[in-house]
Amino acid sequence: TLVWKVAAIDTAYKRGPWTALKTNVPPPVCSNANTGATYVTIQAGVNAALTGQTIHVFDGLHNENVTFSSRTNITLVSRSWAQSGVATNARIAPGAGAAVTINSFSRGIAIRGIGVWGANPGVGFFSSAESNIVENCVFHSNGMAVNEDGTARRNRIADSILRRGGAVSAIDTASH
Repeated sequence: TLVWKVAAIDTAYKRGPWTALKTNVPPPVCSNANTGATYVTIQAGVNAALTGQTIHVFDGLHNENVTFSSRTNITLVSRSWAQSGVATNARIAPGAGAAVTINSFSRGIAIRGIGVWGANPGVGFFSSAESNIVENCVFHSNGMAVNEDGTARRNRIADSILRRGGAVSAIDTASH
């Protein structure tokens, strides 16, 4: 996305000295609901979030992988879904790999109202991720909508939709 910033222009819009600066500053794709800070990637918002904070994902197609690693009590939610409780246009479509990975002892992560497109898995719970929830999400054309490895525990999927492929896989072991 190209953004033009006009530094100065004649107030009568006539010929005169003016300059414009062309920059490649992308628009923000999410914000921290607690601080108001905006971020140009969802991952940057997640990395900056503190325990108990909420990241609002703006409507649009976001081509990135998002990872929660050793994080506690952070919510990632579609801003439009948070405001209205209806279908979302905030979609994560990474192109390869998991759209959202929750791992390394992350606890209390909530993913709400997000669309996950063409990822495998859409959401992965790995490496002792525990007590996390995915709800009101739409998984579309995913190889595996949700995958949980043998070390993840007590993770929930609620009120979510699988469209055009996708399955839920949980590896259960005797240690659970």
